[in-house]
Amino acid sequence: MPTMCLFSGAYPSCCFNFASPCCFPKCVRRYIEEGHDVNHLANAGKYISAMVAAAARLKYAVEATPLWFAIVIVTSTGATFYQLFWDFVKDWGLLDLSSKNLLLRDDLVLKNKCVYYASMVGGRNLSDFTSTLP
Repeated sequence: MPTMCLFSGAYPSCCFNFASPCCFPKCVRRYIEEGHDVNHLANAGKYISAMVAAAARLKYAVEATPLWFAIVIVTSTGATFYQLFWDFVKDWGLLDLSSKNLLLRDDLVLKNKCVYYASMVGGRNLSDFTSTLP
Protein backbone atom coordinates (compact mmCIF):
# COMPACT_ATOMS: atom_id res chain seq x y z
CA MET A 1 0.00 0.00 0.00
CA PRO A 2 1.45 3.38 -0.95
CA THR A 3 2.21 5.85 1.79
CA MET A 4 0.77 8.75 -0.16
CA CYS A 5 -2.23 9.10 -2.44
CA LEU A 6 -1.16 9.43 -6.05
CA PHE A 7 -3.70 12.14 -6.80
CA SER A 8 -3.24 14.63 -3.99
CA GLY A 9 -0.48 13.74 -1.59
CA ALA A 10 -3.09 12.87 1.06
CA TYR A 11 -2.76 9.91 3.36
CA PRO A 12 -4.43 6.66 2.30
CA SER A 13 -7.37 7.10 4.69
CA CYS A 14 -8.74 9.67 2.26
CA CYS A 15 -8.56 7.25 -0.64
CA PHE A 16 -9.45 3.98 1.06
CA ASN A 17 -12.62 4.93 2.90
CA PHE A 18 -14.92 2.73 0.83
CA ALA A 19 -17.56 1.99 3.48
CA SER A 20 -19.14 5.44 3.43
CA PRO A 21 -19.82 5.77 -0.31
CA CYS A 22 -21.11 2.19 -0.39
CA CYS A 23 -23.36 2.36 2.68
CA PHE A 24 -24.86 5.80 2.06
CA PRO A 25 -27.00 4.69 -0.94
CA LYS A 26 -28.12 1.63 1.03
CA CYS A 27 -29.48 3.88 3.78
CA VAL A 28 -31.32 6.05 1.26
CA ARG A 29 -32.76 2.95 -0.44
CA ARG A 30 -33.98 1.63 2.92
CA TYR A 31 -35.53 5.04 3.66
CA ILE A 32 -37.51 4.88 0.43
CA GLU A 33 -38.45 1.20 0.58
CA GLU A 34 -39.28 0.94 4.28
CA GLY A 35 -41.82 3.69 4.63
CA HIS A 36 -39.71 6.84 4.96
CA ASP A 37 -38.28 6.06 8.40
CA VAL A 38 -36.19 9.11 9.32
CA ASN A 39 -33.73 6.88 11.22
CA HIS A 40 -32.45 5.63 7.86
CA LEU A 41 -31.68 9.19 6.78
CA ALA A 42 -29.95 9.84 10.11
CA ASN A 43 -27.88 6.71 9.53
CA ALA A 44 -27.04 8.01 6.05
CA GLY A 45 -25.86 11.20 7.75
CA LYS A 46 -23.27 9.13 9.58
CA TYR A 47 -21.74 8.14 6.26
CA ILE A 48 -22.02 11.65 4.83
CA SER A 49 -20.14 13.03 7.83
CA ALA A 50 -17.30 10.60 7.18
CA MET A 51 -17.16 11.59 3.50
CA VAL A 52 -17.13 15.31 4.39
CA ALA A 53 -14.32 14.73 6.89
CA ALA A 54 -12.35 12.76 4.29
CA ALA A 55 -12.89 15.49 1.68
CA ALA A 56 -11.70 18.14 4.15
CA ARG A 57 -8.56 16.11 4.86
CA LEU A 58 -7.98 15.72 1.13
CA LYS A 59 -8.30 19.48 0.57
CA TYR A 60 -6.03 20.18 3.55
CA ALA A 61 -3.39 17.87 2.06
CA VAL A 62 -3.44 19.97 -1.11
CA GLU A 63 -3.82 23.38 0.53
CA ALA A 64 -2.42 23.30 4.07
CA THR A 65 -3.76 26.55 5.49
CA PRO A 66 -4.89 27.24 9.06
CA LEU A 67 -8.49 27.53 7.84
CA TRP A 68 -8.44 24.06 6.28
CA PHE A 69 -6.74 22.67 9.37
CA ALA A 70 -9.59 24.03 11.50
CA ILE A 71 -12.14 22.57 9.08
CA VAL A 72 -10.40 19.17 9.30
CA ILE A 73 -10.51 19.28 13.10
CA VAL A 74 -14.18 20.25 13.20
CA THR A 75 -15.37 17.78 10.55
CA SER A 76 -13.28 14.89 11.86
CA THR A 77 -14.40 15.48 15.45
CA GLY A 78 -18.03 15.83 14.40
CA ALA A 79 -17.91 12.68 12.28
CA THR A 80 -16.22 10.73 15.05
CA PHE A 81 -18.80 11.66 17.68
CA TYR A 82 -21.70 11.14 15.25
CA GLN A 83 -20.44 7.67 14.30
CA LEU A 84 -19.68 6.62 17.86
CA PHE A 85 -23.06 7.83 19.09
CA TRP A 86 -24.89 6.08 16.27
CA ASP A 87 -23.01 2.82 16.65
CA PHE A 88 -23.18 2.64 20.43
CA VAL A 89 -26.64 4.04 21.07
CA LYS A 90 -28.65 3.31 17.92
CA ASP A 91 -27.04 0.15 16.50
CA TRP A 92 -26.04 -1.57 19.72
CA GLY A 93 -28.54 -0.07 22.13
CA LEU A 94 -25.79 0.66 24.60
CA LEU A 95 -26.91 2.54 27.69
CA ASP A 96 -30.54 1.50 27.24
CA LEU A 97 -31.24 1.17 30.94
CA SER A 98 -34.80 -0.05 30.37
CA SER A 99 -33.68 -3.10 28.34
CA LYS A 100 -33.90 -6.61 29.72
CA ASN A 101 -30.32 -7.17 28.46
CA LEU A 102 -27.71 -5.23 30.41
CA LEU A 103 -26.93 -2.06 28.42
CA LEU A 104 -28.07 -3.69 25.14
CA ARG A 105 -31.30 -3.52 23.22
CA ASP A 106 -34.03 -6.07 23.84
CA ASP A 107 -33.99 -7.92 20.51
CA LEU A 108 -30.68 -9.78 20.28
CA VAL A 109 -29.97 -12.32 17.55
CA LEU A 110 -27.14 -14.07 19.39
CA LYS A 111 -27.59 -15.60 22.83
CA ASN A 112 -24.07 -14.82 24.05
CA LYS A 113 -24.04 -11.14 25.01
CA CYS A 114 -20.23 -11.10 25.22
CA VAL A 115 -20.12 -11.17 21.42
CA TYR A 116 -21.93 -7.84 21.30
CA TYR A 117 -19.68 -6.20 23.88
CA ALA A 118 -16.51 -7.50 22.18
CA SER A 119 -17.74 -6.29 18.80
CA MET A 120 -18.45 -2.84 20.21
CA VAL A 121 -14.93 -2.50 21.52
CA GLY A 122 -12.82 -4.06 18.80
CA GLY A 123 -14.89 -4.40 15.70
CA ARG A 124 -16.80 -2.02 13.60
CA ASN A 125 -16.50 1.00 15.86
CA LEU A 126 -12.72 0.89 15.73
CA SER A 127 -12.81 0.91 11.93
CA ASP A 128 -15.35 3.77 11.93
CA PHE A 129 -13.21 5.74 14.33
CA THR A 130 -9.99 5.27 12.35
CA SER A 131 -11.72 6.33 9.13
CA THR A 132 -12.29 9.79 10.62
CA LEU A 133 -8.76 10.38 11.87
CA PRO A 134 -6.64 12.90 9.96
